[in-house]
Amino acid sequence: MRKDEGKNRAERPFNVTPLQPYDSTSRGYQPEPQKSTDKERFGLALSLAMVIFTIIFFVFVYEAVVSGYERVK
Repeated sequence: MRKDEGKNRAERPFNVTPLQPYDSTSRGYQPEPQKSTDKERFGLALSLAMVIFTIIFFVFVYEAVVSGYERVK
């Protein structure tokens, strides 16, 4: 039996990593912040506006092509 077996782990001389007590007040244990609802709403509104703009743009281009074809024909 070894001499230092009776010591607790914190008192052993060959510990590579020192034991640290759990600190629940540390910033490392805080949960990740939740997504902001304002950012979600803005992203949704921006996506919707881009889709509507794209549809209107392509309808305008289609009308311009068709009217140009009608004039040439």
